[in-house]
Amino acid sequence: MDLKELSSVDPDVHWYYQSKLSALRLATARHGFDGGQIMDVGAGSGFFSTRLSRDYPGTSVLCVDPNYMTDQLRTEEGLVFTHRASAEQKQSSTLFLFIDVLEHVSDDAALLSEYIDSASPGALVAITVPAFMSLWSGHDVFLEHYRRYQIHQVTGLARACGLHVLHAQYLFGTTFLPLWAVRRVTRHRRPTTQMKPSHPLVNRALASVLTIEHQRQWNPIAGSSVLVIAQVGA
Repeated sequence: MDLKELSSVDPDVHWYYQSKLSALRLATARHGFDGGQIMDVGAGSGFFSTRLSRDYPGTSVLCVDPNYMTDQLRTEEGLVFTHRASAEQKQSSTLFLFIDVLEHVSDDAALLSEYIDSASPGALVAITVPAFMSLWSGHDVFLEHYRRYQIHQVTGLARACGLHVLHAQYLFGTTFLPLWAVRRVTRHRRPTTQMKPSHPLVNRALASVLTIEHQRQWNPIAGSSVLVIAQVGA
């Protein structure tokens, strides 16, 4: 979860974060993740990695983010928040999370390679990024994005960095058209977050519908996010 949106919504309740977490759980488990060490790159609040680790007792989490303030750096049992990771920590990680982080840097290939070049063969890499430049709006400007992606751009990036792509899909296909219409109308408004709490009934309905959509693990057509699962080769 982006640090800029920490005060906007509760990710343990909001439909967006809950349905994305469900998709991440399903996709990583399907491709063999059964615990170990999760390295969460550009982790922000660490929402996805910490919640995912709860499914696998004994799993440790390393949240890496250069934007952490001093009071956010801490070490607990099985959980570390830090500005940078060592080569040894990268080598011992079994799952790398790049959850909505590659769009924040000018050179996404360099950031991806910085971590996977030190990773052990067989380690899984989960990537999510915002999809389609046609959805670009003040929300992207507020979050300091450089770009939005299509599936082929993310899979191409992963392969160019030496990863073997196991799975790719769009997320939030159900809400794509309504979001596209809203973004077309609001794209020139002042930069601000569009992540806001929803009415409880709407929140539950969206969380349920999107979780069912993501359980299919098939959507190569359209959505507001891309999810790619890849693996470090030998």
